[in-house]
Amino acid sequence: VVIVTPNDTHAEICRAFMNEGIHISCEKPLATSLTEAEELSRIAAEKGLLFMVTYVYTGHLTAKYIRELIREGEIGEIRTVMAEYPQGWLYNEKENGGKQGAWRMDPKRAGRVNCLGDLGTHVENIVSMMTGLKEKRLLAKMDVVVPGRVLDDNDQVLIEYENGATGMYWTSQFAIGCDNSLRIRLFGSRGTIQWFQ
Repeated sequence: VVIVTPNDTHAEICRAFMNEGIHISCEKPLATSLTEAEELSRIAAEKGLLFMVTYVYTGHLTAKYIRELIREGEIGEIRTVMAEYPQGWLYNEKENGGKQGAWRMDPKRAGRVNCLGDLGTHVENIVSMMTGLKEKRLLAKMDVVVPGRVLDDNDQVLIEYENGATGMYWTSQFAIGCDNSLRIRLFGSRGTIQWFQ
């Protein structure tokens, strides 16, 4: 079963299908709490079920090619990562993105985060897939900028990776003129790779 409903319904739907022995592909997040996510993971393990989140951008042929280039050492050791995923669809406080925007900005439906959970997970996922870098620590600034909002609509994350490299991720939902503008820049000791979806 593929689950693409609002966040607050994921755990209940996943639980119901997994208890019937059915494999799950769920839109992110798997649940709105760590307790629910751990419970779902346990059920999947006990029943031997596939339980996954899919990130479609990692399926790009060029993203896979970048992973190969990095594994082969073409740009040397990665020193810094700059990645961003701005969108502009929620720029106006008077237009909240219709049904989808309304639940994404409601903490009861979306959970405790909006933009970082919706866009930032794509950034982290594709950077991790391309580079293989493991995060050591991070510092996130989650802003609520558009008047009337409760959950974050603009985020910056500073990262230090285990190999000593650094990174900066930016996500935004009020960046007018941007539509799924996922961009990754990888700066190595011997070269640079830039990828713009």
